[in-house]
Amino acid sequence: MVRLEGPYRQSQINDYLACPQALLLKLQGTEPQFRSLSQIRGAAIHRMIHGLHEEGLWNSWQLLFEDIWTEEISRTGPPINAAPEEIEREYQDWRTAMENYVEKDHESSILFAELPVRGVLRSRSGREYTVEGIIDQIRPAADGRGYEIYEFKTSATLPALASLQRNIQLCLYCWCAVTGEICVDGQSLPAKDILPGYLRNCVLYKLVNLIPYKRAGRHGDGSKYQAGDLRGDPRICIPVTSDHLVEGAQAIARIIAAIRAGGFFWNPSSLYGGCEACPYKYACGTSLTAKAQSLPAPALKKVV
Repeated sequence: MVRLEGPYRQSQINDYLACPQALLLKLQGTEPQFRSLSQIRGAAIHRMIHGLHEEGLWNSWQLLFEDIWTEEISRTGPPINAAPEEIEREYQDWRTAMENYVEKDHESSILFAELPVRGVLRSRSGREYTVEGIIDQIRPAADGRGYEIYEFKTSATLPALASLQRNIQLCLYCWCAVTGEICVDGQSLPAKDILPGYLRNCVLYKLVNLIPYKRAGRHGDGSKYQAGDLRGDPRICIPVTSDHLVEGAQAIARIIAAIRAGGFFWNPSSLYGGCEACPYKYACGTSLTAKAQSLPAPALKKVV
């Protein structure tokens, strides 16, 4: 039996939410069947933004993007689950997105980037779990009072605001920033002693909004947009409340309890692409379609 011990990383919790059985196969050392283009894109863009802010490579952003994209695409390993023309479209779209990011954010004030955080969750029964993750950026709040957590996303679709307030990843980061420790220059220090003031908001930076529309059309509310227009403000502000933090911490504790109990059952989530997006599906032996076909028909209650 595989037993995953702490500290529990945000990526492991997300993998469990995508499908517990897929996480089990990964922990057992199963080789993935393919590399996801979305994961490659995410890694490249995060490296790009980090290089811009931490190394100040704003004037050479084109060369930086070219080098990082080529390196991520060319890594050895399983094949990428995308055709060459799709990879080329991704390259062109995200090169444009990074050009717009450079224009919009080159003067942004960044307190910390790629900041390791750690915290302790307590379940309702009193059991403690150590969790850790890496926050993309900490920026000062716009009004100068407190700070904001920035999380960059390259996916095109995101859940509604009410769901984002209870997003496991964001809750973990906020909990650690408010109650836990951060790692600065190799030292773990209480976050409250280092971060300025209090946490005001979480900001989800939807980078896909920096890719212009390719043709004219209408938004859902009927308003028009033209080819070349950006897709909207990339910053989605998510208010942080103590109730949401506590609810999120308890939810994460319940997930960790299930992981520790060996609850690696088959449960693919459509939010993460389901079976078709899973690089371990070949070793799983089932899929959403196969599962439905293999289940016996439900017994019908006889009506008297």
